[in-house]
Amino acid sequence: MKQLIKICFLLLIPCILQAQHNPYWENPKLEEVSRMRVQFSNDLNDTTRMYLSKQLGLFYYEVNTDSSLYYLENELLIAKKLNFELWQADALCAIGYVHSLMSNYSKALSSLLAALKIAEDKTSEKKIWRISYFAKDNNPESARLLVLASTHHNLGHLYGWTRNKEKQLAEYSESLSIAEKIKDLALLSLVHMNLGNVY
Repeated sequence: MKQLIKICFLLLIPCILQAQHNPYWENPKLEEVSRMRVQFSNDLNDTTRMYLSKQLGLFYYEVNTDSSLYYLENELLIAKKLNFELWQADALCAIGYVHSLMSNYSKALSSLLAALKIAEDKTSEKKIWRISYFAKDNNPESARLLVLASTHHNLGHLYGWTRNKEKQLAEYSESLSIAEKIKDLALLSLVHMNLGNVY
């Protein structure tokens, strides 16, 4: 029965993701990456370089963690320079996930807790460049809560990989609660799938 539930979740993910169509959850396609890398190496303004860093970091997430980390740390540096707090939290959240994949659990925890601290602070809603990347409705609170929910979700992964099931479930539950509040169907499907895997 558990296997059937997992299969159903996996089959529904593409439908749910398409229905949601939130740019936050979309990774660049292979054919876009070459163009992005060329753009990245050109002399660009900071915001474009920050966005390209994010996209390239996402593309390399589970393909080449060193490259992913390079781009995501670049995103973080630029976000700090521009004082874009939500972009900082987003970068830290992604960096934490990559460190988890690399089994650098202390660095992962440090990055994720830093992301959590920023995303929990409502003042991070004040200066959001390209808010439509985070929230389809262009609502600053929804944008912040999406990053907060994503951070809890990645903390759940970290606790799962370090065999702390109690904290893993608590983080997934918190992510689920926030995703329900902002009605992010893509994140809801991911959290439900991961909860199903725990049980």
